[in-house]
Amino acid sequence: MNTTNPYAPPQAAVQDVADSDSQLAGRGTRLLTMILDSIILVAMVYLPMMIGTAVSRAIPFDLLVAAGLVGWIWLTVVFVSRNGVHDKIADTIVIEA
Repeated sequence: MNTTNPYAPPQAAVQDVADSDSQLAGRGTRLLTMILDSIILVAMVYLPMMIGTAVSRAIPFDLLVAAGLVGWIWLTVVFVSRNGVHDKIADTIVIEA
């Protein structure tokens, strides 16, 4: 039986990572990216929902859901493969902690 404690602190010497030269985003940039997220949410959720409600009598609901799902998956793959939307629009970078 293995008796080592998986929650024990590391035995190797641990050093802090030096700060990089990058700067954190300012208040205005964070506000603009939050507004951009809200616009994307409206475009991806509420606008199709309103359009779907308007044309639901002519097109079966299951077909609308499938088309929305395919569109959402396609847009997610495209934007994630390009390294995100905010990086290019707001000129920000992601700092991993």
